[in-house]
Amino acid sequence: MANSTHHISQSNLDEQDPTSTDQFPPPAPLNEIIERSLGAFRPAQFIQAILISLPLLFDGQQTFISVYTDAEPTWHCSTNNSTCNSSSNVCKLSKTVWAWDGHVDKTIISEWGLECESSIITGLPASSYFMGCLIGGFVLATLEMVGKQWRGRVGIGGFFCFTLGLLSLPIIAYVNRDSSWRTLYLWTSIPAILYCIIVYFFVIESPRWLFMQGRDVEAVAVLKRLGTLVNEFNSNVLFKQDTSKVGLYSSMKTLFKSRWAFRRVLAGMALGFGIGLVYFGMLLGVGNLGYNIYLSVAFNGFLDIPSYFLTFYLIERWNRKTSMLVFSIVSGLCSMLVVVVDRRKGVEIGLELASLFNVCMAFNVILIYTTELFPTSVRSSATSIVRQTIVFGAALSPLLISAGRKHKFLSYGVFGLVIMCSGFFVVFLPETRGVTLSDTMDEQRVQR
Repeated sequence: MANSTHHISQSNLDEQDPTSTDQFPPPAPLNEIIERSLGAFRPAQFIQAILISLPLLFDGQQTFISVYTDAEPTWHCSTNNSTCNSSSNVCKLSKTVWAWDGHVDKTIISEWGLECESSIITGLPASSYFMGCLIGGFVLATLEMVGKQWRGRVGIGGFFCFTLGLLSLPIIAYVNRDSSWRTLYLWTSIPAILYCIIVYFFVIESPRWLFMQGRDVEAVAVLKRLGTLVNEFNSNVLFKQDTSKVGLYSSMKTLFKSRWAFRRVLAGMALGFGIGLVYFGMLLGVGNLGYNIYLSVAFNGFLDIPSYFLTFYLIERWNRKTSMLVFSIVSGLCSMLVVVVDRRKGVEIGLELASLFNVCMAFNVILIYTTELFPTSVRSSATSIVRQTIVFGAALSPLLISAGRKHKFLSYGVFGLVIMCSGFFVVFLPETRGVTLSDTMDEQRVQR
């Protein structure tokens, strides 16, 4: 991967002797300077960490809002017509003999008369959201503004914000249960818009991104604001930039050129696709079980919290390959059993929760496992690709959920088959528990 080099200096730098080391120390790598500047977690970084974690709260709401806005409401017979009863197929009934319970504009299904449309049409709104996430993931990158030793904790904070957003959604939906689906979007979108305004004025740009764009003076100003180390240096100090503007895409090419790395990427993509399809499918499809839609989303959301703690507690004690395989198989079996025990609501929701918990654990493990499979030079690209396949799986899940409203196997049965099949791809990956992380492709090649 090609590296570019920037230098930061005062205008009178050219007047100094470039060979002298008395006044100026040798250039320091950019990443080293940034890490030393941001190493201590100060109040300014804490505020920034909160502000950049909050979007995941709104993300958690928007990701699963279709559970309520795209649901098929209950209906009743509006006449005493003998052809109409509670078990009738509304698609075979005349519009004059039945009516929706509550307001017609409660969901998009009832307002736009989509109850008899194909699963592609009814699942399109939720799928479109995930496709937008997929495109955004290719275009945008995540840059953190804290030191390495704090990134894990800040990342956990982001996960909890996502869970908090998911848990707040059924509360907002229940309060607005008699309102139009548009009202629910307003209650979740207006705070997000206000947040965007706050971000514009208070969130500081990533110093690493500023350096990559050649905006060195602004980058140093940000480091001075967030940290303290830069202030200790004479402003004439040279900083050598070792981060390329196109590092993400260059390292992708490196991944695809190496046979062993490409094989790992493909196996990780297969795992990610199955996990994404089932994780998001389980959460989005709770309405198909006929259970209380507000309580079921809350129960599902709460499962995320113990899965985080259990993963971080046991990750050093578990083999990655074995745990991924076990979680995938158990999740798949529980999902398929949901189809077998059809109409036993208590058992169904129990099996659905068991399936979701196992796929939550698999989700957490694969995020850790992927970072251990690849060296530092290509790690960001490899994890980005796997995350994108997770989102791609999520984009297909609403289509299966819509199809599963009439035939449950097309949702929970397919979920079970996919997660079990994808789990077996772990046999093509090496075990990484306790293995020292490599920095370069050559080092990783020797270890594999």
